[in-house]
This record gives sequence, structure tokens and C-alpha cells, in this order.
Amino acid sequence: LLFGISPLDNIIWSFLYAYFVVAFYEHFFDEDKYKGKISKNFKHWINIASFFMGLFFVFYLVDKKLLVIGYLYSILIFLFFVVPIVIICWNSPSLIKKISSQGAYFSFLFLIFELIAVYLGHWEFPKANLIGWVELFGIGFAFEELIWLILGAPAAICWYELIADDEK
Repeated sequence: LLFGISPLDNIIWSFLYAYFVVAFYEHFFDEDKYKGKISKNFKHWINIASFFMGLFFVFYLVDKKLLVIGYLYSILIFLFFVVPIVIICWNSPSLIKKISSQGAYFSFLFLIFELIAVYLGHWEFPKANLIGWVELFGIGFAFEELIWLILGAPAAICWYELIADDEK
């Protein structure tokens, strides 16, 4: 466990998930594949991410109870998935088709992975602080996880467009 909070493989999986989605997007959907520059926004996003990581470590060192937030999964999905998707779709409507088609593909792919992982007991969802419960094929998991499966790939693409690409 990293800091007694999260298994290290969850962090590795999250990075590889985002990397896979963005690499797929860049290869199959992004027209300007041969650009040499990273967006000027990148350094600002690195500073913001560093600030929040630092804030997390301060809270962790001062009092771990400061990190216990009810319905955190729902809050994080809204902040890190819904908000960037709305921003990109509002500012660059031409991306909606690319984002939604890739989102549909990855939602299906990762739903299969989710069902197998929950069935095999790789992870479980305590029913406290969840907004709902979904059961598919006799396998139950958090409603928030279903939203994550649907919005995860589109959000990764939107973050990529906001941070490192050209929003086109």
C-alpha cells in the first residue's frame, strides 16, 4: 500500500489506463500526428498538479482524517471527468464525435474488465458513501464505477487536449 491508502498497482493501472487511451486517440483519431510542440498550458498544469499533490502530503502528514471525505468518489468524478468533458465539448465541438466514439469503445472494453475483476475479487466496493449500486450479470459494483467506466476515456482525452495537445 502506498501511504497505507492505495495499492501501488492501482496507481500503475491508472497511469497505464490513461496512457493507453491517449496513445489510441493520438494514433487513430488525432489528425496532426507529426506536431513537435507540447501545449504552452503544460507547465501550468504541472504546477497545479504539484500543488495538489503537495497539499495531499501535508494533509496526510498533519492528520490523515482530513483526507476522509464522504462521497469522495462522486466528487472526484464530477471534478476530474465531467468538468473537463464539458469544457472541451463547449470550446471544441468538433472533438465530440472523436471523444464519444472512443469513449464507447473503451467503456465496453473496460466494463468487461471490471466485471471480471469484481467477480474474481480483485476489488470490492463497500456500500457506504456511494450514490448507488449496479448489478450486471449477477456482479454488483458502485454506480460511480459505472460512471467512471463511461466517462473515463473521454475525460482522459479531454485532459490530454487541455494539457498537452491543441484542442483540435
